[in-house]
Amino acid sequence: MMRAKEKKQAAKLEKLRDQERDLLDQRSQPIRQYLMDNVVPHLTEGLIDLCKTIPEDPVDYLSNFLLKKADEIDQSIIKEREEAAAAKMEAKKLKF
Repeated sequence: MMRAKEKKQAAKLEKLRDQERDLLDQRSQPIRQYLMDNVVPHLTEGLIDLCKTIPEDPVDYLSNFLLKKADEIDQSIIKEREEAAAAKMEAKKLKF
């Protein structure tokens, strides 16, 4: 009789664990997608470059690579914003 009760409790506990795992997966999906879209491609590129170069200080090399990549991304964002602002100004000029 005690064994059946223990098995039932164990089954409940396992079901609860599965539900918590599913909930965690659902809640972590946006952050995983963000990382896959914005971090992993650049990190992969840096690691490939690191393997090709084989520097003495790989951590420093990778950090410098990522800093340069961040600067490139920042510059492209600035350029896109400037182009969008210029297009907006041009559209206003054409209205008048």
